[in-house]
Amino acid sequence: MLSNRKKKLSFKHIFLVIIFVIIILIIIFSLFLDEKRNLNRGESLIKDSISYVQKVVYIPFNYLFSAVSDIKELRKVKEENEILKKNINKIEAVQAENEELRREINSLKEELDIDYVLTDYEQ
Repeated sequence: MLSNRKKKLSFKHIFLVIIFVIIILIIIFSLFLDEKRNLNRGESLIKDSISYVQKVVYIPFNYLFSAVSDIKELRKVKEENEILKKNINKIEAVQAENEELRREINSLKEELDIDYVLTDYEQ
């Protein structure tokens, strides 16, 4: 059983080394291949395959990064909505207080028999 485990472990190590070597080769080719010079068939094939692999690898990462940024943006919008809801509640309270004060002013005007106050002035 221990030998089977070592085989699996060694296979994982070999696989990781192969992936690492491929990544290093991709980096080296991308650094040394000048776009201005004419490429032979082998170099062109390698460059095309590297660009294809690069596109395939970038797609999930781009999706992941955009999803993360969308989630951050949604959290920010949620926080802004909470602030706006609190402000709406404050505005409604102020409006209710203003209406009550207007009723009190009107009732005092009737009691004191006042026809005109400065707040009635229209511009």
